[in-house]
Amino acid sequence: MKETKSPGTRYPQIPIRNTPCRQVFGLVLWAALTASVGAQQVPKMERVQRLDNKENLIIFRAPGTDKYDLQVSDDLHRWNYWLTVAAANGAPVRRTDSTAPWLNSRFYRAVQAATNALTGDHLTTGQAETPESMAIDSKGNIYLAFVTLKKIRKITPEGVASDFAQLPGPGAVLGLKFDSIGNLFAVHRSDAARTGVWKITPDGTASLFSAIPASGGLNDLAFDQRGNLYVTDTPKGIIWKVDQSGNAKLWKKDSLLLPQTPVVPFPFSPGPGVNGIAINTAKGIVNVLNTTLGGIVQIPIDAEDGGAGPASVLVKDASMVGADGMTTDVNGTFYVAVNSQSRIVRVTPDGKFSTVAEGGLLHIPSSVAFSSSGDQNTLYVCNFASPLLFGNTLQAGLLKLNLTTKTVTPVVYFNQDVVVQPMHHGTLVFQWGEKLIYSDPSGLVAPFQPVGAADLVVITHIHPDHYDTNALNSIKGPNTVILAPQNAFDAMPDSLKSLTSVMKNGETKTVHGIPVEAMPSYNITPDRLTFHPKGRDNSYVLTLGGKRIYISGDNEDVPEMRALKNIDAAFICMNLPFTMDINQAASAVREFKPKIVYPYHYYSSMELNIQDNLTFKKLVGHDLGIDVRLRSWYPGLAQ
Repeated sequence: MKETKSPGTRYPQIPIRNTPCRQVFGLVLWAALTASVGAQQVPKMERVQRLDNKENLIIFRAPGTDKYDLQVSDDLHRWNYWLTVAAANGAPVRRTDSTAPWLNSRFYRAVQAATNALTGDHLTTGQAETPESMAIDSKGNIYLAFVTLKKIRKITPEGVASDFAQLPGPGAVLGLKFDSIGNLFAVHRSDAARTGVWKITPDGTASLFSAIPASGGLNDLAFDQRGNLYVTDTPKGIIWKVDQSGNAKLWKKDSLLLPQTPVVPFPFSPGPGVNGIAINTAKGIVNVLNTTLGGIVQIPIDAEDGGAGPASVLVKDASMVGADGMTTDVNGTFYVAVNSQSRIVRVTPDGKFSTVAEGGLLHIPSSVAFSSSGDQNTLYVCNFASPLLFGNTLQAGLLKLNLTTKTVTPVVYFNQDVVVQPMHHGTLVFQWGEKLIYSDPSGLVAPFQPVGAADLVVITHIHPDHYDTNALNSIKGPNTVILAPQNAFDAMPDSLKSLTSVMKNGETKTVHGIPVEAMPSYNITPDRLTFHPKGRDNSYVLTLGGKRIYISGDNEDVPEMRALKNIDAAFICMNLPFTMDINQAASAVREFKPKIVYPYHYYSSMELNIQDNLTFKKLVGHDLGIDVRLRSWYPGLAQ
């Protein structure tokens, strides 16, 4: 079994449909790419990542340029070669130079560098995330509020990220705080029906707790010792008080809470007034930041009626202009995120201040928090670090600040997204966080082009388009673990056997935190039984970030496949005479109902051409809600 691949092609071509709306959409430049790019040498391709359901991302570096991403539209059909560059006046320019070796039949537009990952499809979404606020629960889980997505994500102490809650309607999610029994409360700026404080239970169920429709810009919130919430209203210079039943009333309005004329340059005008809040429950004092004042304003809580006392300034300084969020340690010392100056400031209870850290990874820090573990030496920092909005390519959205050494390090966590890369025929690559997982890496005619060192490799069977020692040697690294059936293991050189564990049908193993189930894969059609006898080969179910992914290998429509449950994505082989045909595959898919299905492992346009793909999609149908995704797995295949 052979296939054609253009020599030297690093990444598979993902064709596009040449429709006017797609052309217009693709020609929008998110960031200017200089006109000289077209004359540069061939850029070095790095890694690529899916942005959404319509477009991919390529990162490249061309000599003499900064680092750019190219967004790439993809579809089943490929019609034209396009590259957008910026003319002298900033207008996009179409290029149709098909001789440029790095165009690779894709539809590009230039954007600023955003991230490094893989090309392909995300099985969940998670892009354009700019965290603005955070809260930490009693178990050490960190919850991040993403302003523009109206989403709250949960980061476990083990570093696994998942979506926790989604708030409805337009607007933004800002301040987060936990109550004493584990409910999370969030500020939501939205329309009149949804603006206010939302309560999110531990299972992620969100409901409006207190509507504050007259607000112009709710921002942060904090609890007093009686369970009342105090909510800042930034442009109006107001603090609202919300009782335990959700009733809101104006608690304090004062000129010290209104936007001020900043004493140092500020990014926009008029700037914010009252912003972050922290309550000293022992002393009964509400402490709030005024962003443009550059200081902390204190307001005592009346011990008898809970009303607001006179406002006074504890501290103000030019170095604190741009203050956004704050927290306190057990001694009542304040730690302030000064976002417009990218620094963290310490303020003692008597008003003395000093800079703890600034610059570097700190880039528009917005909020700070101590862990619930009692560690008072580690301060967590929520960091905008937006490459598109603020030009920072470091992208550390969550940081740790060691208060003794004053060192700042990123908190590394695995995104729950699973990214699949169409590599080659029956070869798949998945990325989950920092882990790379290969299925049946093989090279055939062209040299295998690895994306990176493998953490996990699964091999379905011994045929050369699924088991390839050259490909395995090219991707093995210090952490590589290979799972294979017995016959593939027996054929391996000792250098690969030392990395390999044998898996039989029905066995389950966990590698690098990834559960792997070996399923039967075999032929049932009488004249094909010798190709894949029952009990010899494996299909696999991988669980990545909570997503169950089925890889059929060379399988037919067998009962074990039909009995699969809760499959998020299925890769179904279609390569007669070794596997099932289109009708068998569609019938099986309709039986076990994966959320997403990819036909893969087809040989050429002669055996599974465009029409066959579209027929398969039609046979699967729309009535079961199965998302059939059609992709070309062959860089040199004109479709």
